[in-house]
Formats: sequence, C-alpha cells, structure tokens
Amino acid sequence: MWRVARLAGLLVVAVLLTGGGRPGGSAAVAASLTVVPTRVVLEGDRRTASLVVRNGGSAPVLVRVETLRWIRAVPSIATEPDRELIAVPPVFRLPPGGEQTIRIGLRQMPPLEREQTYRLLVSEVPTEEPKPRGGVQLALRFSIPVFVQPAGVAPRLEAALSRERDRLAVVLHNRGSAHARVNRLRIARAGRGDRLGEADPGYLLAGESRVVELSEPLPVGTVLEVEVETEGGTRSFELVVADG
Repeated sequence: MWRVARLAGLLVVAVLLTGGGRPGGSAAVAASLTVVPTRVVLEGDRRTASLVVRNGGSAPVLVRVETLRWIRAVPSIATEPDRELIAVPPVFRLPPGGEQTIRIGLRQMPPLEREQTYRLLVSEVPTEEPKPRGGVQLALRFSIPVFVQPAGVAPRLEAALSRERDRLAVVLHNRGSAHARVNRLRIARAGRGDRLGEADPGYLLAGESRVVELSEPLPVGTVLEVEVETEGGTRSFELVVADG
C-alpha cells in the first residue's frame, strides 16, 4: 500500500510492507531520513549544487538517487527519464547518525529561453532485515524539485473565467518563462469576502494552467476578486461574469 503526502513541494511516499502477526498488534520500523535543501535552483551559469541526506534513525539504511525530467505539475506531477541531470553518488549506505552529500549537475548547459524543470528522487531501499512481530517497514521517498533558470526568466500569471463541465471556474494561467509556486488561491465576490473557491498550494510550471471550479452558480455581472499568493508576492485579479 502506498501513502502519499505533499509538503511544500516535497513529495514523501511511505511504502508499507505488511508483516505477519495478529491484527491490531502492528508496529512501524523506519529510518529517520532528512534531505536538505528541499528545493534546488541553478541560476544563470551555475551548473552544480549539493544536498545532504542524514539518517537520524537507529538502523543503517540503503539510499538510491534518481534524476527525472519534470514535465507537468498540474493536475498531477508527471515525469520522464532524463540523462541531462547527474546525481553522485547514485547509491550509498548510511549508518545510524550518518550523512552523505549528494552532488548534482548538468552534463552541459544548453542555451535556454525558459526554465527547465527536473525532479531528484531520494529513496530508501527496503531491506530484508527482520521486522517486529506483526509489524510493518516504512520506506521513504523524497522528490526534490530542481529548477534550471537562465537569466531573465520569470513567471507571468493571468486569470480568466471559463465554464468547465457546465460549471463556472477560474483558470489561472502561467504565461511566463519560469514556474510560480502558488501558496494560496482564494476566490470571492468583490467587497463581500465570501469564499467561492480555493486551491491547495502547488507549483504551476511555465505554460501551465490551473482550473478552480466555483462552489455555486453566479448571475451575469457578478464581480469576482481572485487573490493569488506566491513566493514572489500577492497578485489580485478582478473578473466579471459574462453571459454564456
């Protein structure tokens, strides 16, 4: 069984390997891994960076590192195999209390007009070590965003009204050349503050759009305020419901 939790752009996946034993008597065994930082940005001519993986648990852990091209953030994360981003070492063992530096870099820096996006997967490899009777073993996976940003790129957000499946919706477009990290998106009637729609935090890559359906139908002429809070500041848009 897979459990997935998204924490500010960091995807943590716990893989539960069920052991034997009576129901209700389970325990959990997991290495306490941390990865710092949780996001990497290669700006301008910078081609390399490093991360540190620490094992705060009481057992050794085998760790595997993979690189992927990040091709979509909305409506869900999509990746594909990649050979341009390199991570060293790709596999290592961490003793209890140990740490390892991972160095990442690009094979070459191609001329870019827009940001390139990748994901670095840092995964605990499940072992065959004995589990407590009736217990489970947790294996962690961290998905670290990596952004390659040439000089001059930036997000450019726009908002518009649309009808999705016969329901009114606000569409947030990123027409810029770099990602936007949306921390909060709130939709309300102008001057009233009633919440008609909101979106969970997440990334909007260059060229992507995010659709947020409204909670109720609205008459023609209704004025909406759309407030978008990003890491670069807060933007507000005013939209008017039109006929059709």
